[in-house]
Amino acid sequence: MTVSSQDIKEASWDARVELSVQEEQSLLQEAQQLFIKVKSFLGPDLEEVSPTFFPIKSSTVLREDEVQPSLPVNKALANAPDADDHCHHVPRIIEE
Repeated sequence: MTVSSQDIKEASWDARVELSVQEEQSLLQEAQQLFIKVKSFLGPDLEEVSPTFFPIKSSTVLREDEVQPSLPVNKALANAPDADDHCHHVPRIIEE
């Protein structure tokens, strides 16, 4: 696709923008460069390329589960402001 100076004039009229001759020429060059770059994206023929779901072929990306001891209750509740032997107490926020 090509862009002509008439296209720039029509677009500026539609946008209700008054352009000088220098601005028209500048926009014309920028639009032509834009269409050249867009055309380069349309170039490669990908008909023979099979679709992929993952960029890297791997059988699994997850590690194996390892059983580890959990944190002791007394250490887990050590900094709690209100706790007893087995749980942390929180203030009631819903009235009955």
